This record gives sequence, C-alpha cells and structure tokens, in this order.
Amino acid sequence: MNPREYAKQKQRIKESIMLKPRIILITAFAVAFQTALASSAIAGATKGAYFGVDVGYSWLDDYTYFLDGSSSGDHPTDFDGGLIWTLKGGYGYDNGWRAELELSHRENDVDSFNDMDGSGSVTNTSLFLNALYDFDSGSMFTPFLGAGVGYMDIDVNNARHTEHDNPLHSNGGCCTGIVDGSDGVIGIQGIAGVSYAVSPTVSVVLDVRYVTALNDPEFGYGYGCNSDGTGCDGTGTLEMDYSNTSVNLGFRMQF
Repeated sequence: MNPREYAKQKQRIKESIMLKPRIILITAFAVAFQTALASSAIAGATKGAYFGVDVGYSWLDDYTYFLDGSSSGDHPTDFDGGLIWTLKGGYGYDNGWRAELELSHRENDVDSFNDMDGSGSVTNTSLFLNALYDFDSGSMFTPFLGAGVGYMDIDVNNARHTEHDNPLHSNGGCCTGIVDGSDGVIGIQGIAGVSYAVSPTVSVVLDVRYVTALNDPEFGYGYGCNSDGTGCDGTGTLEMDYSNTSVNLGFRMQF
C-alpha cells in the first residue's frame, strides 16, 4: 500500500471515530429534552455561586487550508485527538438557569498534511460566556443544556508534512509547505451534559461541548521551506474553518 492510499484509509477510520462524540451530543440533547417534558420542577438545579474544573478529550475537525482564500494551493490536514482542560465559575438562579464564565485550552497534533505524515499542532485558548439550564429529574442526576459565545485565540504551530525532513532537494529548493501563526476569532458553542450530586454542595459533571468559529481564522503560509520554517521560496496567507468536539469530566462545587 503506497503512502497516499494508507493516508486515505486512515482518514476513513478517523471519520468514523469522529462521529461518536457527535452521536453522544445528539443523544444527550434528546435525553435532556425528554426530561424537560417529564418534569417542570427545578429542585435539582444548581443554586448560588459555583466553581468547577474539567479535563477531557477533544476531536478537532479535519480540514483543508485554503491558500489566499481560494481553491488554489489547498492543503488537506488531519489531526489527532488531544487533551482539554476547563476552568469555570458561575451563578445558578432559582428558576433553573445558570450564567457561567468558562476558560479552556485545547491542543491537537497534526496527523497528516497533504496526505503525508504530518507534524505540528493546533491550540485553542478560549474564554466563553455560557447560559445553561438544569432539568430536575427527581433524582441525584441533573441533565442540563447550554450555549455560549466567546473569544478564541487559535494558534497553528509549524503544521507541515515530514516527507522530506532530511536533506534539501538537489535543486536547492526545499521540502515542505508550512502553516504557522495565530489569530483571534469569535466562537459559539453548544453544551449538553449531566451532573451527579455526591453531596449537597459537590457534583460530578460529564458533558459534551461543541465549539466552532464564526469567522475563518487566518495564518501565515510558506512554501518550499526548510523543516524549521526558514529558507522559504515564498509566503502567503491561509484560512480555515475551525470546529472542535470534546467530552469532559470534572466536578462542580457550590458556595
């Protein structure tokens, strides 16, 4: 099997894996909606100030970088799953609604670039303002739904392929195109999850969060570059879509 056929097969496997968190998100929304129909009480809702910490695993959607916003010079790029940490604090009202401020950081490594083995990473540090609603299930489990809007600082660190990492080409050119740089964009997210009260003030929380950029972030691009980003034959600008799904587990403490 040649490298391009191997990369395509690996991409098909990754696409089937990436469907799983979306299925979890849809299922969680359905469960929460059914719970809302079955109960109008909000006795299980979080009330008062709270603070929480989560860790989780995130899937960054594979995409194609577009050179100068056109279809010329497209670079399909696939990413590995990566870790995410989240700090959040908020306030729960008597009517079941919560307002929440969330700080999170995601990082995903490049798996392949231009259908060849890749290197580099993409990070996203974001600050979101969320609105959430707790549904009382009549038990220690409390499903919730939410949505948020915020600012995302997205950084691409030396994304490239590693096909010609060693020597330079005989013609004096070089080995790879490289995407690098950072951009700040506005993002939105959807949230679905459930909490379990282990005490009157502490709950274990499991949720799924899907974030996407409202406008495409832009990054610097160099072609004909050394693997360290030097000696490029030329430079340009690339833009891309950004969306990320994460499954998170943590705790929430009420004050």
